[in-house]
Amino acid sequence: PYQIITLNLRALNSSDKMKLKRILYGYKTTKKYSEKLYKYTKEGIVKKLHGMKLGRGSFIIPEKGLLLVVNKLKEFGIKFSNFRVWMQDI
Repeated sequence: PYQIITLNLRALNSSDKMKLKRILYGYKTTKKYSEKLYKYTKEGIVKKLHGMKLGRGSFIIPEKGLLLVVNKLKEFGIKFSNFRVWMQDI
């Protein structure tokens, strides 16, 4: 079983939205310093749990990782809804 989670981000300011986005989906940075290129990649929670972003403010994750994601969303005080779906593999 998987869980589809939809987020309501209206209560967050833009910097908190960006923090949450980076935590959930990860990020990549590239910096150039004295002719050298430094690349850094950080995986998000959704990717670590083998989930997938579905669209704006929604993603799907395996049910076993639901508690981790819910705790992180509660830290930010976000309203969200989730429901169980059954599917083969992502």
